[in-house]
Amino acid sequence: MKRLITLIILTVIVSTTYCQLPNGSIAPDFTLKDIDGNTRHLYDYLDSGKVVVIDFFEVLCGPCWIYHETHALAHAFNVWGPQGTNQLMVFEVEGIKSSVNQIKGLANPTKGNWTDGEPFPFIATCAPNGDKIVKDYTINFFPTVYMICRDRRIKLIGTADTAMIHARLGQCPVTPADSLFLDLLSIDSIMPVTQSKTVHPILQFQNYGTNLITSAKISATIDNLSPVSLTWSGNLKTYDALHFDGNIFSQVTDGSHIIRYLVTELNGQTTGFKQDTISIRFTSDQVPFPVPFTQNFTDPVFPYNKWTINNAYKNVPTWERAELGYANSLRIPYFNILPDYTSELYMPCLSFAGNDKPCMRFDLSCTHNNSVIRQGGYDLIEFDYSLNCGNTWQLMAQISSLDHQTAPDDSTYFIPTETQWKPMYIDLTKIAGRESVLVRLATSPAYGNNMYLRNIRFDNTAGINDEAISPGIHVYPVPATDVLYLKLSRAVNISVIELFDITGAVVLRMANPAGREIAIPIAQVSRGLYFLRILSDGYISVRKVQVE
Repeated sequence: MKRLITLIILTVIVSTTYCQLPNGSIAPDFTLKDIDGNTRHLYDYLDSGKVVVIDFFEVLCGPCWIYHETHALAHAFNVWGPQGTNQLMVFEVEGIKSSVNQIKGLANPTKGNWTDGEPFPFIATCAPNGDKIVKDYTINFFPTVYMICRDRRIKLIGTADTAMIHARLGQCPVTPADSLFLDLLSIDSIMPVTQSKTVHPILQFQNYGTNLITSAKISATIDNLSPVSLTWSGNLKTYDALHFDGNIFSQVTDGSHIIRYLVTELNGQTTGFKQDTISIRFTSDQVPFPVPFTQNFTDPVFPYNKWTINNAYKNVPTWERAELGYANSLRIPYFNILPDYTSELYMPCLSFAGNDKPCMRFDLSCTHNNSVIRQGGYDLIEFDYSLNCGNTWQLMAQISSLDHQTAPDDSTYFIPTETQWKPMYIDLTKIAGRESVLVRLATSPAYGNNMYLRNIRFDNTAGINDEAISPGIHVYPVPATDVLYLKLSRAVNISVIELFDITGAVVLRMANPAGREIAIPIAQVSRGLYFLRILSDGYISVRKVQVE
């Protein structure tokens, strides 16, 4: 019996990846004037024992206004703020330099009086404050709501209701558990993949104990070579954090490497404290692999040489190898993972020299978690490529669990059967002949379920004949301002185009648009992150777009 295989072709499109500060990051400090002229210094509130919530909004943002009208932050502030238990402080920050009169609803354009019913301070980013706070907190869509605990660490809480705010408030630590503890937070200034023979990491650490730290010794090791002892001295109070030179490692050979740091001494003591450690894996990819290139994930030790995982979140699952019995695969464990816990997988650098029609093939398996309500879309994997060793990226394809579901909805930890796979094909003609191409798989979960990839192949293929394929869809520009264009690689029948925001609300709808290039007017759409859903010839396609 013949088996019909449907091959989905994803065309190359251009985009930019957007992200927020990772949960657990140290919140950038600020000293700003509120709209009533009072000075607000973030760390003063944290040092006094308060938890701080910051809601970044803009005056024409529909989802922001919907959240404003719930008055969830006002209810929380009245109960746990200065007039209640005095545990909480709330700031509203308008993020696009709108005037104070726009915030108060006294000048257009605006949704209304944002201060109505809100008893906490509002901060404008027009003069004299400026929008440095927006850049420091990497705000790319509105609303973005952060909770900052007393330890200065940040959590993205979204449009939480009052009960959720109270629950998150209770999760913030009151005092450190240890008297002497230097917490190694992150390793910065090192690319996951580099073509340089020299790397210079910067270490960030924080005093997470009750005692003042005046000196520290930290051991720095690359692979299994002899460690280098790094010395710091100063005055680091409880919850203070700083960046520290993590040593220059030179003559790095081609391949994957691990840099490790270990706290060996605090305040002259070598014992009596918790020895924290942190490590980072990176690849020095000086010699690209030639195409064709295949990976079937048979080797049990993962990640492989020149494969690098960049995961900014501690204790959050990331890319892993999965043994399924009938096959081995790559798995991103999305099951019950909240939105914004992104993770990146860097593949080895590839050479497409001599390949005039390159492509990427793989088999995909994914499903939905039907026991939760998704806010803002579906689980996504973005396939990006870089021609300059990771300095800039272009989106070559995007897969969502909505577009390409291969198994019935599943509210348990999804493990696919042998028949629950779909072959995929990405056209890489735009990078034909390039001799150094870095490929990255970036995840964007939505509290959904696991996604699997197997049999990854890069080769030179002219095309697939007599196979049913989905229409090539190119959405541009990204970001967009007044008009968003949708260009089709061939004539198809589109029944509906919908633009919906991160709350799932449809903000724009077009029925039965005609033509190969469709203009979507977005001048009245608020700045932020959206999802474009296209229904055409029985296919559903979703693209993530940014409106500026």
